[in-house]
Amino acid sequence: MAERYTLGHIAFDAYNDDRGGVNFRGEKTPPWQELTPEIRGAWEASAIATGKALAGKTRPLPLYRCKECGRKWLSVLSLLAIHDGGSRCPQCGAENEGA
Repeated sequence: MAERYTLGHIAFDAYNDDRGGVNFRGEKTPPWQELTPEIRGAWEASAIATGKALAGKTRPLPLYRCKECGRKWLSVLSLLAIHDGGSRCPQCGAENEGA
C-alpha cells in the first residue's frame, strides 16, 4: 500500500529539502516517521492554517478528526475533493473514515 501523505508531511519534506536535511541547529533532521506525535501534530496544525489562508477562509476545509485521539488534519486528497475512503491519523495511526 502506498504511503498517504498529509499536508503536514508535505510541508515537513519541503522544509527539509530547502534546509538541506538539517534543522535550525544544523543537526540532521530525522525522517517524518521518527518525529514525535507532538511534532507531527504541530506540522499538521501549520499546514491546516496555511490551507485556510490559501482558501481565503471562504469555505470550510475538509478536515479529518481522529476518533481515537481527537487530532485534526487535512488530507491532500480531501483538499482536492477526492474522497479517499479513510485515512490514518498522523498522530496515533488509527484508521479513520473520510472527512
